[in-house]
Amino acid sequence: MDSKEGSPESSEEIQHVHDPDASNGEQIPSPLSRIPIDIAHHRNALFNLETPVQFDEVAWGKYWPFIDNVWCLHNRQDASTGLAGGNVEKFWGGCRLQRKWNHGDANPEGRKRTRRETGQCPAKFRLTMLPNGLRILERNKEPHSHDLDHIDSIKRNSGIRTLVTDPFFTSWDSGPILAYLKDPANAPASTPDLLTDAGGKYLERREIINIFSQTLKKSYPGLEVSTVKKTRERYEGVKTCNFKGCNLSFRTGKELTAHRKVAHEERRHDHSGRLYTCPCKACHRRKRSKGFATLEALREHQIRMEHWGPGTYHGDATRPRLVEGAVEGDRLDGLTATTGQLEHGPSDHGQHVDGHGMDEQALGGSQSLGGMAMQQPLPMGPPDMPLFPNLHSEMNHGLVPIDPGLHAGLGSERHGRQEMVNRLQAMEMEKQRMENEMERIRQELNFA
Repeated sequence: MDSKEGSPESSEEIQHVHDPDASNGEQIPSPLSRIPIDIAHHRNALFNLETPVQFDEVAWGKYWPFIDNVWCLHNRQDASTGLAGGNVEKFWGGCRLQRKWNHGDANPEGRKRTRRETGQCPAKFRLTMLPNGLRILERNKEPHSHDLDHIDSIKRNSGIRTLVTDPFFTSWDSGPILAYLKDPANAPASTPDLLTDAGGKYLERREIINIFSQTLKKSYPGLEVSTVKKTRERYEGVKTCNFKGCNLSFRTGKELTAHRKVAHEERRHDHSGRLYTCPCKACHRRKRSKGFATLEALREHQIRMEHWGPGTYHGDATRPRLVEGAVEGDRLDGLTATTGQLEHGPSDHGQHVDGHGMDEQALGGSQSLGGMAMQQPLPMGPPDMPLFPNLHSEMNHGLVPIDPGLHAGLGSERHGRQEMVNRLQAMEMEKQRMENEMERIRQELNFA
């Protein structure tokens, strides 16, 4: 081939290859999108090299990795020095099947290897690198003695091998990776055989495993892959505590369970006082930890937020059950009477009976709880839950309830027996607190 064909003056006879991203608007979120859409056309052109092909620097990085299984450079010295001085650098190479080597030094005690016959193809090429970054690739007179599919079956190009190590496939096994790459559904609709066009038709699962091993060896020189495999198997069965701030590891699930009982049992949240939850799926009050202590508080929330429907009661030991909640049309002014009928109605009519009421002595009678339910209303709230948790604190100057729902109806409309008992307990506790405060002040005055 005439040397003038490689000069810039004869550029009209040279095929120009540029960055395909400028004209390729079809991209999909897949590792296969790293393959240029027109890769089949350019691979055939670079394989045959019927005319010189000129690359710019970006296009070289796009297309050469998908044809480097065909052409091999004979000399790989660094050309940056010569190019920096304004010189034109030239390199020669040939087809991969042209190379010859001596097998006499092979280890006879090693495993048997199947080697292909050498010197099968006479094709050679020349690469010219210009100072402006352009590269011109041209072939000698002898063409290939084989087709592109044959060389693809022998050797996979570096572009295909790079797809396997894409971060998209982190933690994937070799089998799923191979299935994903060969699935036409993951390729662009216009080129479903994109992997085959790029030279990955003969990619195998065993080869993917070897690619991972070679990548690992490059990152950690001298490291045995078998050692890494044993180390991974050692830690695959480890169980980690997911409690916030813990992250301790254990070899078995039993050890992890025992650790949680000892270290985190007392740190669990107690939601036993949250008995009722909202029926609305989008409401945060649907969670047990955000529920209500009384049915009246639940119904008030439903009316305010317009979350109509039956609520859920979590006080049963077996499983949660539905209770009648607020319905469309209910109003807050008629809430107390309606809720009293729902909470304190007879249990044989299917209505809810609150199991956290006062005991029989506190109610002042020896009758059973079921008998009391037929004669007078049952307690409205659970007495074992303190209404004023901060009463004994020296800094507390007011009575703050645990939940506003506990005292939503402590107005003039509620004069039941349970409300009177609760108020009496609160007054006694307040009296005790005042006496303690007075005693403390007296001691300070005497000390002064």
